[in-house]
Amino acid sequence: MEERTAILALSFIEDIGPITARSLLRQFGSACAVFEQKLSHLETVEGVGTIRAKRLFKERKSALNKAQEEIALLAKQQQQLVVLGEEYFPKKLEQCIDAPLHLFYRGTLPPPNKRVIAVVGTRLASDYGVQLCRDLIEQLANYEVGIISGLAKGIDIVAHKMAMKHELPTWAVVAGGLSYVYPAAHRDTFIAMQDSGGVITEYPYAYIPDRRNFPARNRIVAGLADATVMVESKETGGAMITAYLANDYNRDVFTFPGPVKQASMRGNHKLIKTQVAHLIESGEDLAQIMGWSQPMQRKSPQGSLFHTLSEDEKVLMDFLAQRSHWHLDELMLQCAWPFSKLASVLLQLEFKGLLRQKPGQQVERC
Repeated sequence: MEERTAILALSFIEDIGPITARSLLRQFGSACAVFEQKLSHLETVEGVGTIRAKRLFKERKSALNKAQEEIALLAKQQQQLVVLGEEYFPKKLEQCIDAPLHLFYRGTLPPPNKRVIAVVGTRLASDYGVQLCRDLIEQLANYEVGIISGLAKGIDIVAHKMAMKHELPTWAVVAGGLSYVYPAAHRDTFIAMQDSGGVITEYPYAYIPDRRNFPARNRIVAGLADATVMVESKETGGAMITAYLANDYNRDVFTFPGPVKQASMRGNHKLIKTQVAHLIESGEDLAQIMGWSQPMQRKSPQGSLFHTLSEDEKVLMDFLAQRSHWHLDELMLQCAWPFSKLASVLLQLEFKGLLRQKPGQQVERC
C-alpha cells in the first residue's frame, strides 16, 4: 500500500472529513497505518467514535480499491494528483485546519511564493460589479498576482477572463470531477486557463458537480489565496461564505462600497460594518494594505494582438471597427456565420481583451 493511495482512500470514507482524517494521521503517523488498525484502536481517536470507526473499518477495502482505480486513470484523464504531505501540496492550503487531503488538477497549482488573490462575487453581477472586477484586475496586473475563483457565472468568470486578458495566471476551483465543466458555457475558459494556471478539485474524475459541494469548494478558494476580494454580493451566498472562511483562516478580506440601496451590494456593506473586510476603492488600495511594492509597469498585451489575429477574428474586428456597439443578430447577418462559430470567435477576441459581451446580447469594443 502506497501512502498517497492510502491518503486518497481515507478521503473516500463516508463521514471521515478532513479534520477527522488529520486526527487519525496524527494518532497513527500515516494513512497506511490507519488502515492497519484494529477497530478498538480506531474508536479511541478523538473525533472518530464508534460509528465512524465501524464505517472506516467496514469500507477500508472498497475505499482502497477506489483510490487505486482513480490513481491508475490519472494519465488517461489528463489530470494530476497531489496529496497532503507531498512537496507540491500548496503550503497556504495546508495551513487550514479543514484543508482537503488531496487535490486533483489540470495545468498547474499556484506556486508557493506567488501572490494569489481570490476574487469572488455574485452570479447575478450588476454592471457596476462587473466594472469593479475588471478595474481591480487591470490594476492588480502591475503587481504580478495570480487570480483564483470558482468558474461560476457572474463575477467569477469575469475575474478569470480579465486575468487571461492581462496575461496573469488564473486558477478555478470546481465542485465536481474534471470530466465535467460547470457551467458548460465556460468550457473554453476551462481549457484556456490551463496554459498558465489550472483547474483544481478535490473530487474524483467522474464525480458530477453538486450544489451541496459549493460551500466546501469555497474553503479551497480561500485557502489557496493570500487574500480574498468579495466584489459584489447580497448578504448571503457563496461569495460571503468564502469571505468568512478567509477571515477564519486569518487571511485579509477586501470589498468595495456600493450604492446603499442596491441589494447586490448589501453583503459588501455587511462585511465592512462588521470589520470582516477592508474597504477598498482600487487594486492599489489592496496592494498598499498587503505591503506590496509596485514593480515596473507591464507592457499591455494588446499592442501585439492585432498581428496575431486569425482570419476570422480579423473579419469580425473589421465589422466591430465600424461602430462601438453591435447586437449578436446583426453580427451573424454581417458575417454570414452560424451562431456557434460567431460565439467561438467572439470568445477568443474577448480573451485577447479586444471586446466585451454585454447583457442583452450586445457586443462592444474595449
